[in-house]
Amino acid sequence: VDFLANSRPDLLVLDAATPGLDVVGVCTTLRGMEGGSRVRVLVLTEEGDSETVERALEAGVSDFAARPFTSRLLGHRIRHMLRSGALLDDLQRSEATLESAQRLVHLGNWTWDLSGHEMNWTAETYRLLGYPLDHPNPRSQDYLSRVHPDDADTVARALESTLRGEKSFSVDHRVVHADGTLLFLPSEAEIVRNPQGQPSKLSGTIQDITDRKQAESRIRFL
Repeated sequence: VDFLANSRPDLLVLDAATPGLDVVGVCTTLRGMEGGSRVRVLVLTEEGDSETVERALEAGVSDFAARPFTSRLLGHRIRHMLRSGALLDDLQRSEATLESAQRLVHLGNWTWDLSGHEMNWTAETYRLLGYPLDHPNPRSQDYLSRVHPDDADTVARALESTLRGEKSFSVDHRVVHADGTLLFLPSEAEIVRNPQGQPSKLSGTIQDITDRKQAESRIRFL
């Protein structure tokens, strides 16, 4: 734990058989440290020690290796964990870059599970619609309730046409933000099909073009 206070290794190997070593306590402490969530933790256990495995899983251990094992097999396990960890780090960096880019251009992504009303929003979608990031389980009604009343029928007809498979969803509409601000959001979406070819969800985007609309209105006025 003293070592982890000043260092974040890519992988930590803990032997549950080491006298005086509380692998669960070490992992719990590590996960509570800044940057500790990215460290992979491999625990060496005795065969059949299910109690340690269960407790360690709850503490956030990444993987286990049960005795007996060979050093060659353990080496393969460690290399696999390092490779998969590097891929996960790359993915997280890419997601952070994408989120930053979307925030700069005011572009939000959303998906709508057609088996119900559940939706999945990116952070920018929350901001554009005026919901806090901790708003639980966004649903289609949360989105539609923000649409300006004068545009509600247009959006509804476009959605129905898309769900019937007639054309992709593409409509410009206004949104009333939670603070009362009126935003102009072109919305695009397409149907995603499951392996059987049946529509399973809608995947779409919204983008804030309010400044452009206001500039166009000013130009027309002039």
